[in-house]
Formats: sequence, C-alpha cells, structure tokens
Amino acid sequence: MNYQLTTLRTTSNDPLFTKLFDQLEFELELMYPSVQEEYKQFNLYDEPINVILLFHNGQAVGCGAFNRLRKTNWAELKRIFILQQFRGRGYSEILINALEKWASELHYDSCVLETGIRMHAAMSAYRKMAYQIVPNFQPYLDKPHSICMRKKLASVV
Repeated sequence: MNYQLTTLRTTSNDPLFTKLFDQLEFELELMYPSVQEEYKQFNLYDEPINVILLFHNGQAVGCGAFNRLRKTNWAELKRIFILQQFRGRGYSEILINALEKWASELHYDSCVLETGIRMHAAMSAYRKMAYQIVPNFQPYLDKPHSICMRKKLASVV
C-alpha cells in the first residue's frame, strides 16, 4: 500500500496540534487518573513553542514539540503523540528525528524528555533512538511517576 508521510514545522498555536494535544491528554488521564491533573501545568506555555505535525496522506496523525529547558542549552521534547491506529509503524521515530533535526539547527546541544513510568513502549522507542535515563530535572525532581531521558545531538554544520 502506498502512502505519503510529511511533516510540518509550526507552533503550539496550530489548531491541528491542539486537537492532537487534547487526544493525548485524554489518554494520559486514563493512564494516570490520580496525577495527570498535577502534570497539566508542565505543558502550559507563555509563548508558542516549536511543533512538528506528522501527516499520513494529508491527515494529521502525530505531533511533537520542544522548548528550551530552563537555564540549559537543551531542547525539552514535549507532547510526542501518534494516534493509536497509526502506532507500530515507526512514525514516532520519524517525528522524533524531525524534532532533533530542528533542535540541532537551532544549536541546542541535547534533547531531553520526561515520560511516565507506565509508558513502556515509548521508553523502548526512546532507548532505540539513543536516549538514556538521567536524573529527573526540574520540574520533575520529586515526581515518582516521571522518568527523564537525554540524548546529545550531533552538531549541524
């Protein structure tokens, strides 16, 4: 079956991102009903952040974002999400590669992320992409449901 995958660089103001963001929040609330409300504050931004949308035959099927982690030169990857019916196809790797490329172009030296302790498939995918578990960074220092990971980026010439 032939299909076309494309990505689009945009911002967190994009309504397609908002729609996918809301679907991700719904899934996380089912997975972490007792703590997800507390985590919502970590995904609010004063200004729009960088977003990549992933399209399958013109349909937005995934998203990911990043912003600068406070007081570092690290891009914190946020809101990485693929619609359930499109999972298991390697789309998250395509999305993360696009986020890393953009972050590298903006001269970040690492990508970091926070994921949940129940997100086994996500952690496996991150490990395959050379992310390593690191001590939790702010604001996740005292969050037992969080696992933080980091990958050093290659410099863009």
